[in-house]
Amino acid sequence: MLKKNVSTILKDISVEKYTAPRFSFEYPKGGAVIEFEREGSEPHWRLLVNLEGIEFYYDIHMMKVDVSAEQTARAFYENASSASLPEDVHPYPVLLDSIKGWRYRYRFVDGVSAPLVIEALVLDQVVGGYLCRIQYVAAPEQYEKGLVIYESLLRTFKLM
Repeated sequence: MLKKNVSTILKDISVEKYTAPRFSFEYPKGGAVIEFEREGSEPHWRLLVNLEGIEFYYDIHMMKVDVSAEQTARAFYENASSASLPEDVHPYPVLLDSIKGWRYRYRFVDGVSAPLVIEALVLDQVVGGYLCRIQYVAAPEQYEKGLVIYESLLRTFKLM
């Protein structure tokens, strides 16, 4: 988890608010939100934020599933994490302000190396028949720097 207090780090950063039909959140001014809503596919949004010359991205997926948020988080974790690395974190319950769900982290392994850290939260609340997964992906050496934006996104995220 983040070593510094998120509100302390972000206090001087101006924010914008993004509102979609099912949710809203705040993000650093200058960031961009891309919507990937295509007929026949599940809705997906990507937040792009440039921090000190490094591009970070955060994905919001709405998923039609017939199982709980816990089962969904465990399935993503178990299917994606083939090498148990020390920094992997099994799904655990979280409560952040107005949202609760199941959070997990793992290193993406491509056979020989582990080039990415993937952290995600699957929200417990079903909205319009969808569960929501909020995901952050970064190179290991950049992970801590972009984590502050992910934590801020989670703390300002509101389902409608």
